Amino acid sequence: MTEEQKQTIERLKNVGLGYRKIAIVLELSRDKVRNYCKANGLDGYAKKRLQAKEGK
Repeated sequence: MTEEQKQTIERLKNVGLGYRKIAIVLELSRDKVRNYCKANGLDGYAKKRLQAKEGK
């Protein structure tokens, strides 16, 4: 996985796309996207992650 793909995963996950849709866009397997997200704290729903970041 390239650095550009990693940045794209983070950006798309933060706007609410799921693993499968991100995998299709980047032509990666859903499991690779899911594993990257879980390893980097990007799992779960974007809205909840952003609220937790803001301390709400």
